[in-house]
Amino acid sequence: MSFLWKPSRRVIAASFVLLTPISPHKRHTARRRLLGLGLALLSIFFLAPAAHAGILDASWTAPTTNADGSALTDLASYRLYYGTSNPVTCPGGSTFVTVPSPTSSPAAGTTVNYQLKGLQAGTTYYVKVTAVDTSGNESACSVQASAPARIAFSVTPTSRDFGTVNVGSTADRTFTVQNTVGGTVSGTATASAPFSIVSGSPFNLVGLNATQTVTVRFTPTTGGVAAGNVNFTADGDTISRAVTGDAAPLTLTSLTPDRTSPQPPGTTITYTATASGGTAPYQYKWWLFDGTSWNIVQTWSTSNTFTWTPTAAGNYTIGIWIRSATNTADNYEISGTATFTISSGPLTLTSLTPDRTSPQPPGTTITYTATATGGIPPYQYKWWLFDGTSWNIVQTWSTSNTFTWTPTA
Repeated sequence: MSFLWKPSRRVIAASFVLLTPISPHKRHTARRRLLGLGLALLSIFFLAPAAHAGILDASWTAPTTNADGSALTDLASYRLYYGTSNPVTCPGGSTFVTVPSPTSSPAAGTTVNYQLKGLQAGTTYYVKVTAVDTSGNESACSVQASAPARIAFSVTPTSRDFGTVNVGSTADRTFTVQNTVGGTVSGTATASAPFSIVSGSPFNLVGLNATQTVTVRFTPTTGGVAAGNVNFTADGDTISRAVTGDAAPLTLTSLTPDRTSPQPPGTTITYTATASGGTAPYQYKWWLFDGTSWNIVQTWSTSNTFTWTPTAAGNYTIGIWIRSATNTADNYEISGTATFTISSGPLTLTSLTPDRTSPQPPGTTITYTATATGGIPPYQYKWWLFDGTSWNIVQTWSTSNTFTWTPTA
């Protein structure tokens, strides 16, 4: 948001009128009573938040003659009175700065320019000016002018998002710094880790609308969202711009075998793990669960594959630990598991035999034994008995492959 205020041409054109002094005291009194000076605040923009320092450009027409028409030859300086109270107290009372006159005899139509700095940007200031001769006599005050203080430069855009970046990788974004007042604006850009300034600082902007590109880099070292500010400082002013980035944590993207499950014992199977995020090159640690315990089958290395040749049927679980290159702890940043079945083929009953030959008399104890192959041991068994009329469960599911029976009739 901005606005431009221009004073009336009548105020800008005002000039000094000096009387010929009779005595030093009367000369001083006459100057304060009768000398008039025009003041204008030109090209005033409201660009920055009130938290930053601001500037104000003032210009006025220099006096050229005394009241008797003689040339002004003893001009030494000006006093620029300013403040936030309306009206500003002049002379005396309010803050002022002394502006040396470049000449003791200004030429007609000479415009004097001065830039007030260190003001509260966005706040309205009231300004008057007086002239001082080589004897220290001060003129009466000019007509008052006012405008809000502005900042000397702008930074676009207002924020930057670096998106998602892998830990250990980098991404760059740019800001544009622009001179909004003319002249020379010099400054620097700073940022805190994981953000840094790659180029464009310090900057030196010569002339109105001159620009400089400042490149900022995001270098995440840990996973998660990072937020910070890039601070642009010039001529006592500071503009902050927000920067954000998302550091991608280490993620297991796949854990796959080169063969489908199930497979018979003796088959060579290779598992491959893939990951993203974190800091490459990754390190891997492989585990195998055989149904009873977990065992390390391949310690930390950069190999993302594990080759395995099982010798016995069973349900197995493959485990993987992955850590970033910068991580030396014996622990995972991300882990995963996958199951694989080793089978000798379909489950087949190979025998069902008694320990006695048939027939036997009542009261004889007979033990049956079942054997099987294929499938996945350990097997479970359920025993039934048909008495000539119906089938009855005589031993429910268990790992016992024997059934002992003593018929009574």
